[in-house]
Amino acid sequence: MPKVGDFWESYRTGEFVLTIDGTESPGVTKVSGLSEGEIDTIEQPDGGSAHVYKIAATKIKYDTLTIERYVDGSPEDKRFKDWFQQTFSLNSPTQGNSGVRKNGMIVKKHNGVPVLSGSDKEIYMSTLSTPAGKRELELTLPVGYSDENGQVHRTVVLRKMTGKEEAILADRRNQRNGGRLVTELLHSCIVRMSDLPQNGTSTVAGMYSADRNYLLIKLRSITFGSELQAGYSCPTCSERLQVVEDLDELPVRSLADGESPDDIVIELEDGYTDRDGQVHTALTMRLPTGADEEAVASQMRQNASLGKNALLARCMKSLGDVPKHRLEAIGPRILADLTMSDRRLIDRALNQSAPGIDLTREIECPNCGHVFKTTLDMTHFLVLE
Repeated sequence: MPKVGDFWESYRTGEFVLTIDGTESPGVTKVSGLSEGEIDTIEQPDGGSAHVYKIAATKIKYDTLTIERYVDGSPEDKRFKDWFQQTFSLNSPTQGNSGVRKNGMIVKKHNGVPVLSGSDKEIYMSTLSTPAGKRELELTLPVGYSDENGQVHRTVVLRKMTGKEEAILADRRNQRNGGRLVTELLHSCIVRMSDLPQNGTSTVAGMYSADRNYLLIKLRSITFGSELQAGYSCPTCSERLQVVEDLDELPVRSLADGESPDDIVIELEDGYTDRDGQVHTALTMRLPTGADEEAVASQMRQNASLGKNALLARCMKSLGDVPKHRLEAIGPRILADLTMSDRRLIDRALNQSAPGIDLTREIECPNCGHVFKTTLDMTHFLVLE
């Protein structure tokens, strides 16, 4: 390493060190392109509460990582070449790309002594790691799937996600339709459902949203672990809170054996006034399914409020004396005409009556002490931290 008098020639000396998975490189001059990747989000409606959650699909795109070293003719040049070739498997069939997920750290040295280091950054991820334990988990659905003969199936065996599911998450076609993505993901990871034959995605699409969301939470838990990094903002003081949520501790309301999901009956305060001036206040709704989620996905992407209207309209069974054919034709328009107080009644009824996993969180702000309710932050739901 060149030395002039009593000081090191910093311009020509590699005073940066790149450590990958604990192995330190010879000195490098520059490292650029480190990033956490671009994350696409998917809008997934929660049928039980009519909330729309933004879920990070996966880290799908990274900037090119550039490592530079000033070649000065010293033995360190060959050592750097050997380290780089071994670390990034340049002689392997997948030349130019690491075959496993790696973590790296940049260390700045001065006269050979570390003076500054960056935190671990994910550099490559071509395979997803999973925690040790069982690959499969048997679960009981909160509601259950009713087949064409009326038999209810509630036992599901779910397996961990693999590279196959990573491809499903990264598929742009699925990312444009949150409902379809959940259908494809669950269909791929469900080993069996009671004694039903595996005959395509129609069964998963026909499941209640409450069951799908329950399975999605469990799938994330068994694949990546139950801990989820979440962030919330206090509505009083705007303090940003970072919380580690335990997905296995989320409360679940399940139907009793032999119990069927009831229709949700809501008495509206203001109601809907039809073109003849008649007011209709008695609203009956059913629980939404995966097919409903898929059908309204495009509207949900364009406008969350209009998408919510479309979802709820598909679940309306009756509204006063409004003819069924008219209810089906102008359902979203009817919901758009309802007052905010009536829409809140619908949300409250769905939250209180619908079975499934409860994603409502009660948070106490450590800064001002205000206690507020919010929905589970799912920004990093399908992102491996």
